[in-house]
Amino acid sequence: MIDSTMKTINLPSDLEEEIELLVSSGMFHSFQAAVEELIRIGLASIRRGVSRSIPPEQIPHPEKPFIPDPSRDILKM
Repeated sequence: MIDSTMKTINLPSDLEEEIELLVSSGMFHSFQAAVEELIRIGLASIRRGVSRSIPPEQIPHPEKPFIPDPSRDILKM
C-alpha cells in the first residue's frame, strides 16, 4: 500500500532490530513513525553541523598583546 509520494527502502537487519526495539519500548507508536522521526533527527543534525562548520582559517583570532601580570612576577618574590 504505497502511494505515489511514498518511497520504499531496504533497511539492514540490525537497523530494523534497533527500530523495533524502540517501538516495543513505547518510544514510537509504529515502525514507520520511528523511521520518519529518526530520519528527521538525522537531517536536522546534519543541517546544524553544516551551518556551524566554519573552516579553521576563517575563524577570527584577535591578536591580544602580551601584558605581564605584575602580581605574578617571580623576580619580585
